Amino acid sequence: MSAVSAAGRAQRLAESIMIDSCTITRPDPSNFTGDPITVYSGSCRVRALGHVSGTETGGADLPNDRHRYRIDIPVAATGVEFQDLVLITASSNPSMVGRDGLVTDIFTQSLASAQRLSIEKTLK
Repeated sequence: MSAVSAAGRAQRLAESIMIDSCTITRPDPSNFTGDPITVYSGSCRVRALGHVSGTETGGADLPNDRHRYRIDIPVAATGVEFQDLVLITASSNPSMVGRDGLVTDIFTQSLASAQRLSIEKTLK
């Protein structure tokens, strides 16, 4: 079996466990007051990575508590960029629906089984 065919099998397996749904958007650069541009809407896998606590300094120490998630989407989904907004629209875990966050990292590689996104939500 070639590496390319093995990657295809891995992609199909990864997509078979993407049972949640998400929408990824970004502001329309030509119309910031209008509807955002939808970059991707479809199946995904959501994994909570935990809570991060810390402080930011900018003249004063401000709380900087964040929730982190890893979102896996199909390899064929293209166009996701740093700081796009991810919204979980459906999930086998009802507590995940409605959670959102900004893309903080995009992990890419050759022969990937999925696109992996790191997202964070700053808590107020």
